[in-house]
Amino acid sequence: MRFHRKVGVLALALASLTAWAEDAVDFSTRPTGTLEVVARFDGPGPSGIAITPDGRMFVGFPRHAEDHKGATLAELVRGTLVPFPNAAMSLPSNAPAAQRLLSVHGMTTDNKGNVWVIDDGKRAGIQGIPDGGAKVVGFNPTTREVIASVVIRAPAMLPDSHLNDLRVDLTHGAKGTAYITDSSFGTSPALVVVDVATGRQRRVLATHPSTQPEQDFLAVLEGKPLRFDPKHPTFPVGGADGIALSTDSRRLYYAPLTSRRLYSIPTAVVSTSTRRSPRWRRR
Repeated sequence: MRFHRKVGVLALALASLTAWAEDAVDFSTRPTGTLEVVARFDGPGPSGIAITPDGRMFVGFPRHAEDHKGATLAELVRGTLVPFPNAAMSLPSNAPAAQRLLSVHGMTTDNKGNVWVIDDGKRAGIQGIPDGGAKVVGFNPTTREVIASVVIRAPAMLPDSHLNDLRVDLTHGAKGTAYITDSSFGTSPALVVVDVATGRQRRVLATHPSTQPEQDFLAVLEGKPLRFDPKHPTFPVGGADGIALSTDSRRLYYAPLTSRRLYSIPTAVVSTSTRRSPRWRRR
C-alpha cells in the first residue's frame, strides 16, 4: 500500500471532505499538484495515519483482519517502521491487554500535536475482545509517554463493537473529549463519547439514522450490484465510520460506511448530554 505526499491518502481525503462539508469548496477548480511515494508496505495492511505538526508520521496496523507479529503502531523513520512508543507496547506480548496495544485502528493528532489512537482490541481468530483491549490512548510524541489511556467498557461498548476511528476535541472536558465511531462488527453502530479526564463514556445516536447503514444501499462490487440487507452475511456493511472535527472543534462530522451521506452535530451537544434531541445536519 502506498501513502502519497506527507499527509497520506487517508488524511488528505478526510481533510478535503471536511472542508467541502463546511464551505462547499469546488476542488475541481484547484491545482492537482504532484504525488510523492513516501513508503510502501508489503506486509500487513495499514489503516490509520497521523502526522504531527513537525512532520513525523505514525501508522497503525490493526490485527483484527490478520493477527500479525509486527508493530501495531509504528513511526516511519527514514523509510523504516519503528515500533511506537516502544517495542514492549506495540509488539505482541503476554502483558495485560490494558497495558499494551492490541490492534490500533484509527488515529489522529490534537491541536497540541499529541498523537491519539483507538485500539479496537480485536485479534483475528480470537473470539471476543479481552478486558482492557479496547481503549483510547494518547501519546506525547516528543517524550513517547502515555498521556492518557481510557478503557472502553459496556454499556458504551457492545459485544459486536468495532471501534473504528476517533477525533479528540480539546475544547470540551478538562483533558479533552474523544469522539469514536463504532462501525460494529455486527449491526449495532453508534458513536462513543469519552471524557478523557474522568473516563466517563457514553454510547450515543445508537439508533439514529445518521449512524446506521443506509437501507437499500446499492453497491457494485467486482462488477456485481449488491443491495444492503442486514440479514445478508456476505454484503460488506458498516455503520458510522469516517469522522472529522471542524477546525474550531465546534462541529463533529461523520458518515456511515454503507452510505453516501455526511452528517454533522455540534460538539457542544454530543459532548455534554445524551438527553437532548440531536441537532444534526445531513449533507
